[in-house]
Amino acid sequence: MFLYCIFAADAISTYFIRQLKLNPFRETAKMSETRKIILQRTEALFFKYGIKSVTMDDISRELGMSKKTLYQYFENKNDLLAQIMKLHEEHDINVLERCTVEATDAIDELLKIAQHATVEIGKMMSAQTTVYDMQKYYRDIWNQFEQGMNQRVFLGTKDNIERGKKEGLYRENVDAEVIAKLYACKMFSIINEDVFPIYEYNKLRLFKQHLLYHIYGVATPKGIKLFEKRIEEMKL
Repeated sequence: MFLYCIFAADAISTYFIRQLKLNPFRETAKMSETRKIILQRTEALFFKYGIKSVTMDDISRELGMSKKTLYQYFENKNDLLAQIMKLHEEHDINVLERCTVEATDAIDELLKIAQHATVEIGKMMSAQTTVYDMQKYYRDIWNQFEQGMNQRVFLGTKDNIERGKKEGLYRENVDAEVIAKLYACKMFSIINEDVFPIYEYNKLRLFKQHLLYHIYGVATPKGIKLFEKRIEEMKL
């Protein structure tokens, strides 16, 4: 969820503030410290061994607590996985909100988010078994996460395009809604193993090309010049 977070080089200004008010995933902020520790350590197990092979017995042993105690916090492994995804979503929303607040302009915002995305993509590349298990055995949880992420990428990118147009960094004739939808669709093609098998395509390479393709398609000469200067400084 966690992975795909990762893939949203999207702005969140108005949208993510709206999300924090409406999104039921906000409940994760109220979790007890114990619940958070359980989620974090269970996630580490999933990343190391995959989801399918890890049992509730394994999790209780790792945590040093009885299964009875573990079940007081979570109904089953599916519930644990769903809550891990929610925790990741809240984390990403907070990171992206900070990127928007701290950004000096639309391009700066896009690049700050891209930096966050590259870190998350790196994690994804080292946890392919987890991704595979999620897509094959926990499809409902994956689909729910994917739908939510797709909506956030679309709305965040739309906000970013509107911001860039006002700042003179993106072209006035760019249709923000259409381009944002195209951007979101292409973003998820990156993690589609049928389209880009990981043994043939490096995900970081794909993401960077996707970002370049987007910015050169929407930016004004002023925006391109600023983008190229900053991307060179960041060595992204």
